[in-house]
Amino acid sequence: GARKSGGQGGSGLRTWFDQQTCQQGSTQIYSPSAKEKSVLASSIIDLEPAHKLSQGGKVSIAVVDSGVAASPAFNGATIEAGYDATGGGNARADNEGHGTAVASIIAGQANAAGAIRGVAPRANIIPVKVVDALPRDQANAEADTYPAASIQSLANGIDWAANNPSVDIITISGSIPTSDPRVEAAVANAVAKNKVVVAAAGNVEKQRGTQTTPASPDPKANLRYPAAYPGVIGVTAIDPTGAVPEGAVLHSPAVDLAAPGMNVVVANGTTGVCLASTQAPATSYATAYVAGAAALV
Repeated sequence: GARKSGGQGGSGLRTWFDQQTCQQGSTQIYSPSAKEKSVLASSIIDLEPAHKLSQGGKVSIAVVDSGVAASPAFNGATIEAGYDATGGGNARADNEGHGTAVASIIAGQANAAGAIRGVAPRANIIPVKVVDALPRDQANAEADTYPAASIQSLANGIDWAANNPSVDIITISGSIPTSDPRVEAAVANAVAKNKVVVAAAGNVEKQRGTQTTPASPDPKANLRYPAAYPGVIGVTAIDPTGAVPEGAVLHSPAVDLAAPGMNVVVANGTTGVCLASTQAPATSYATAYVAGAAALV
């Protein structure tokens, strides 16, 4: 597999949204070797022919996540002020790093310092902050599970995006294990207003070292929301071989599409670029690929 990003070892920095290789505050810019390029998520999708036709211009994507910070990977991208549903008043602050990473998959700039080729580099990113920082003892952002206290913010954020006439696509890289009427109503509002809603179908958390319940043999028990709601494009993740490993992602009727989710080059907060999800594919990153692809259509 690909090597871990720079800033590892004795740097004293802690891993954050990825909890594998990406370290908060690292200034390293990940650069793959020739061998590593073949296993990167971006190598699975051949963007050059698509970009000759469209780069997502005039399409606005609401990134429902932990906020989107300024990053070297976004130099030249269009990122609005957005909306902070957590009450903090700043959707451009990202204390978890996950939303910034997700947004960079969509709108990373190949010519910027970070040199991330976003799927839709001319798309307009609208951050919708619904979680400030996920508690370490409950789950991390890679597990795609929102804490209970954030569910109201999640519903409010989706509703805000649904009611924003400039939003075309709403991408939600997290999930909740049981349906919630507030989130369901917000998603129904978005679907009724003809927004394209894309959501992660969920990961198997135990793959990432946490001691949580493994996937159920019953696919219906693996449903995650909002991916399972009507009108939502539910996304699972594939590894570099194109496989959908049962030990890493949840198999359920909510899955509509699969996209790359392993060895993903992403913005690392405001300071660098790192290689995320090196141990197993993550549906949060796959969801960003699908949202970006939708902007090209």
